[in-house]
Amino acid sequence: MILVTGDLAPIGSAESSADKPYSLMIDNKMIEFFNQQDIRITNLEAPLTTSSSKILKSGPHLKANPLSIKLLKDLKFDIASLSNNHIRDYGDAGVLETIETCSRNEIKTVGAGQNIKAAAAPIIFELRGHKIAILNFSESEFNTAGDAHAGSNPDDPIHIWRSIQQVKKDADILLIVMHGGKELYPYPTPYQMKLYRFIAELGAHAVIGHHSHVIGGYEIYQGVPIIYSIGNFLFDEPGNVPEWYLGAIAQITIDIESHLLTTDFHYVELCENELKLISEKDLINTSGSHKAMELIDESQVYSNWQRIIEEQSQRTIKSILNLSKFERILLKLKLKNLNPDNKYLISMGNKFRCETHRRIAMDVIHYYTNKRNKK
Repeated sequence: MILVTGDLAPIGSAESSADKPYSLMIDNKMIEFFNQQDIRITNLEAPLTTSSSKILKSGPHLKANPLSIKLLKDLKFDIASLSNNHIRDYGDAGVLETIETCSRNEIKTVGAGQNIKAAAAPIIFELRGHKIAILNFSESEFNTAGDAHAGSNPDDPIHIWRSIQQVKKDADILLIVMHGGKELYPYPTPYQMKLYRFIAELGAHAVIGHHSHVIGGYEIYQGVPIIYSIGNFLFDEPGNVPEWYLGAIAQITIDIESHLLTTDFHYVELCENELKLISEKDLINTSGSHKAMELIDESQVYSNWQRIIEEQSQRTIKSILNLSKFERILLKLKLKNLNPDNKYLISMGNKFRCETHRRIAMDVIHYYTNKRNKK
């Protein structure tokens, strides 16, 4: 059996325990459960690095003490997926030190590398005489590898198609691990659903996602289990919603003869600096708004997304218009209205809508960001 967990960022209580046995913060039930599995995979959300050179980016920079690798070893993780939005927070040095630290501790990595070719490389291993391949992709923020710099493997559909066509030649079973979606949102986006279904159509036997930091539902599409988000595994960041500290673990069983995969879900909670397995009943009781992993349908996805768009429309437009503090106050006091005929807004809309315009804008921004990060 193969276990796949969500985001593991060994910061906070996990990092402060780096010089102690991690058995002190992990309950024995979880350790026994992990010991019973054939292969264990986690998403290592923070680079393990001593570097202090942050890249230029928006959002938080994450990193953890390389000694935290003991946590992965104590839980016998075999593979760390690294294609995520934080792996390049400390540049090439952070990416390469993470890979080296994992390798030195006999943990394989997938989804990141010293360049795009290395980041795109699959892991292929044998299980009971059959070859199983793993590919790992993530949304592009400031994390993506290039021809001459380290980073993560992007989720561009053409790139995904080529990767899958190549690896299918060498493997009997193909698992795809994805990192993307809207944070703290318990459903996939419509685009996610289209992309993950497309991946299933290309020949993946299972698609497992994370990044939203909450459990995000699953479906069986053309016989392929698609798990949109298994939430966090261990991410001790104070001040977040209760669901942040609860997650699912996907346990995948492979029928070697038919190559059909079945998935069971187990649940984990970080509570008072202890990481422990909990029952589905305990999971639901922990937070009234929290649900166990549930089957979702397409109508749910689109109706919930429309609600999000309506809720965030004002805030998003304000951000795009780059309003001054004075203008924001006027809007709050309802002394000013957002003008749907605003020429700047219409122009920006075309930059987002048109593929060529969007690509020019993105590449120009990446050009200046990369120029700054190479200094």
